Amino acid sequence: MGALMKPAPASPSSPTVENASTYPLVQALLHRRSRRFAKGMRLNGGPLGFASAHQPQPLSLEEEAILAFAACGVTGYGLADLPFQNGDGPESGSGNILIHFIGRTVASGDAVHAVTLFVLNDDGVWLLKRPQDYLRGEIPSLVEAARAHEFAALYEKSRVRIADGRLDVPRTLPYVPPFNKWSANLPGTTYFLPINELTALYINILLSAFSEDFGYFILDERCGFQPAGIARFARRRGGPLHDDPTEGRVATITFMETWLYEFTSFEQGQMLQNLALMGESMGLGGFPHFAAHPFGWTQALNFRMEDVPFSHTIGAGPLKTWLLNLLQQNQPIPTAVGLERNGDVLLKPFCPPYYRA
Repeated sequence: MGALMKPAPASPSSPTVENASTYPLVQALLHRRSRRFAKGMRLNGGPLGFASAHQPQPLSLEEEAILAFAACGVTGYGLADLPFQNGDGPESGSGNILIHFIGRTVASGDAVHAVTLFVLNDDGVWLLKRPQDYLRGEIPSLVEAARAHEFAALYEKSRVRIADGRLDVPRTLPYVPPFNKWSANLPGTTYFLPINELTALYINILLSAFSEDFGYFILDERCGFQPAGIARFARRRGGPLHDDPTEGRVATITFMETWLYEFTSFEQGQMLQNLALMGESMGLGGFPHFAAHPFGWTQALNFRMEDVPFSHTIGAGPLKTWLLNLLQQNQPIPTAVGLERNGDVLLKPFCPPYYRA
């Protein structure tokens, strides 16, 4: 998560939006800092305690627009310079991991574009479209506008309002850490909130893992390290998957899911770094911070939620589920399964209710 606000950083110059594109990258890297204190804020307690004498000063539309573009703007077509067949090298293909061929300002594992960015300010909350959320015929005009630095027009075209006024989670633990209460998502700030949709990448990782080039054999550690429904595809049974541990291709579900988290955290991290560097070049303060409550923000943004029993989330068998029910510990876990507004589906994971189980 990241918040951007108006105070200028302590750097040799404070370029405006007009010359942000010429600000030296090396300078932005040298002076990038987390800058938490903005006009209108009050830092309470300790030797740094201080109250601003100014009113909060929100960002302009154009300032928000160039920040939004830096974080996730559509920039053109991907190069797709991968081997799509093995050629003369064994197990060296897999170019078909790519899901999309449109690039953003940040890299994305398998070009899935799994991270959706939300923008919150005093006026409302907006979702910023990913490349796959546009009609195919819209892409060339988006790229042309980006190259012409028409960021305000791009911003208006890319965002979808999902709420009037600033939304927030309860400003207490476990939603907001004590050290962020005074500075995160306050009036006058623009708050950038990345949310990850993992189902498409999860499916793509599994397709890659089971492909001829990888041939992974996956075990379910929650069920005594038994094959995860794929026993008949083991090589010892004539299948294509390498079930001999000495070959290094036997993995657990948790191990495979670490790939998922690493890919999405890399994409999200690049968004936050781009926001920080662009903010520095524009003379703005801001900082990234932890706010990954399992369901706080998705509830606040009014995602479609379903209650999933705790036993289901841990893969409990019948006996363990019975014990959890007996001890009244099988509590429902609110789980986001999509985002809809005014009859339109804005985020559609590959799961029920959009797809059959």
